[in-house]
Amino acid sequence: MNENVKAALKKRAEKVIYALEKNNMKGYLVDTPDEAKQIIKELIKDDKLIVSGGTMTLKETGIQDFLNENYSGIYIDREKLSPDEVNDLYRKAFSADTYFASTCLLYTSDAADDLLC
Repeated sequence: MNENVKAALKKRAEKVIYALEKNNMKGYLVDTPDEAKQIIKELIKDDKLIVSGGTMTLKETGIQDFLNENYSGIYIDREKLSPDEVNDLYRKAFSADTYFASTCLLYTSDAADDLLC
């Protein structure tokens, strides 16, 4: 990726993280899947209900396999479930200790800073 584009995307992501923090949420920006896995290790404790919203990023970065291999808690992957089990998953997700989600659009008050996937 062009270094200028990379720098611009990083600046935008930092703005989003700042906005999250103003709303009592924590955001993280990493450069590699290994860095993400290290943060996950620090944040997620064992024996928790871990749910994914169907994010392809987890699969593509190897984090989905990492969760399955490293946590004895319940990691629910909706790709492996029947339609009835998926409906049950949606109910369980409300009480999940950890929920992984991704987004295709982050809207900001400055349209020039909107992030698209």
